[in-house]
Amino acid sequence: MLINRTKKRAVAPPIGTVFSRLTVVSAAMFSRANRYKLTVRCACGTEKEVSIYYLLSGLVKSCGCLRTEMATVSKTTHGLRSAPEYGVYDNMMSRCNNPKHIDYKLYGGRGIKICPEWSGNFAKFYEDLGPRPSPEHQLDRIDNSLGYSKDNCRWVTRSENNRNKRNTIMIEHEGEVRPLIEWAERYGLNYNCCFYRYRQGDRGDKLFRPSQISDLIFV
Repeated sequence: MLINRTKKRAVAPPIGTVFSRLTVVSAAMFSRANRYKLTVRCACGTEKEVSIYYLLSGLVKSCGCLRTEMATVSKTTHGLRSAPEYGVYDNMMSRCNNPKHIDYKLYGGRGIKICPEWSGNFAKFYEDLGPRPSPEHQLDRIDNSLGYSKDNCRWVTRSENNRNKRNTIMIEHEGEVRPLIEWAERYGLNYNCCFYRYRQGDRGDKLFRPSQISDLIFV
């Protein structure tokens, strides 16, 4: 029995066809070492010959620059894991995704999510927010009803973060509405003392009266 061992000739993609970062620039197909190849131009400007099989199957996506970039990102991410920002990032990921985290019910448990760009990508998180300005700065969501993303996050000091919490006590006084902590700072009072008075039912001028020794006992 005769067997036809003639290999089917590969069909070259038309000039201009794009495969990931590669664009076909020559339809001329030729064989080297029994492999059909054609010329492509990478997005970085490099031209090279690639196997039609590798191109069509997706095994080749660039001239090699993509692999270099991915290696750089991987190296950068690994190098930054010792940075304080990575601890912030890791805690953010845990409280949104790990039901066993002590604060999960306040974050992931109530629907707070992390944007796809940051999920599992510390390098992107670091790129978007930059380094933490100081050890006193914390990660803050501008709108506490929304999740973690570039547009909704920033570095703030601890006192600024306290002003933006869901349980921040807002006080109307002298025609203005401000967080209790701001009123305390305005009048030069101890915040804990004002908080105690607030819980006791004091309002208005009584809430912000000068501190007495009896007040400080409860601070």
